[in-house]
Amino acid sequence: MNNRRSGAAHVEAVVINWKRPRNVGRIVRALRRQSVPVMVTIVDCHPDIRYRLSPFALTSADRVYRLNHNFGAYNRYIPLGAYQSEYTYFADDDMVPGRRCIEHFLDVCPSMFGVLGQNGRRLNRDGTYSRRGVERTSELEIVDFLIRGYFVQTRYLEAINRFRWKLGLQGAAAVEDDMLLSFAMQVEYGLYSYLSPHDSDPETKQNVLNLRSPHALVRRPDHFDRRIDLLTMAQKAGWCSVHGKGWTGTNLDRVGKQRISS
Repeated sequence: MNNRRSGAAHVEAVVINWKRPRNVGRIVRALRRQSVPVMVTIVDCHPDIRYRLSPFALTSADRVYRLNHNFGAYNRYIPLGAYQSEYTYFADDDMVPGRRCIEHFLDVCPSMFGVLGQNGRRLNRDGTYSRRGVERTSELEIVDFLIRGYFVQTRYLEAINRFRWKLGLQGAAAVEDDMLLSFAMQVEYGLYSYLSPHDSDPETKQNVLNLRSPHALVRRPDHFDRRIDLLTMAQKAGWCSVHGKGWTGTNLDRVGKQRISS
């Protein structure tokens, strides 16, 4: 673990505005109320004036990037070269973080990791895609990828573009951004994804409140087909499930334990 004072770290929190501006306003307010300092960035790609941000959201954010082209969930990665904080937290726009959410991630993150979050997935043991979530425990739990919210070390974010080009996805508008992030960290840097330890304080949750999610991508008829396609491409490019390495949750082999404690 870091064993550092949480308030000393610099974190940038990024949220997308597409068609849920009211949600974004509530999330920005929650980020402003975090127990540690947080820089707030909005990637605004709304397609219609009906979805424009409120004056509160615009003035409360430290940075607002306005995109006239929609790259889907990949919009959060478009300003990669501008993210400068030690850590970056990507928040989905359908959940409100608790007041100590960012502090929690700072307190529990290993010195080296790919992605840290609170909602994760592992493939089935036969290597097929699983929709089943992994339970958090009292320890870090290694997973194949995170969903909904992603806490990362900013300096490794370049892995996303490198891996995207490796997969031949540079022209794709609707990349499965969550899977791509975890896969890229493992293939390009050998860094793995973890669930943070469970905390009894609800204010450490990244979804202390779940919001309405109209237009959610999970409702696409081909949603899981797209995810399975990306999984297949990543496996061909060298990505390997934690099951394939013989790691299962806290029952890690010696190498896995060394990675977590490094």
